[in-house]
Amino acid sequence: MRVRIADVAKYYAREACSMSGCRTLAGIVGDWRPIDYIAQDCLEYFKRVNVEGMRKAARKLGLEPKF
Repeated sequence: MRVRIADVAKYYAREACSMSGCRTLAGIVGDWRPIDYIAQDCLEYFKRVNVEGMRKAARKLGLEPKF
């Protein structure tokens, strides 16, 4: 399974709002804790290799990146 920049931005815009239940990241469905850890790891990776792309994807979904 591939996790792309847009997938991470979408996760933080739509899925990361609640602290319980199932969440989805790039087609991966599971308990919120492990999915959140994967999303955090992916975000850190994209911030290092393509910070401008991550910022652009976040802004498209109405998020204001603070990095």
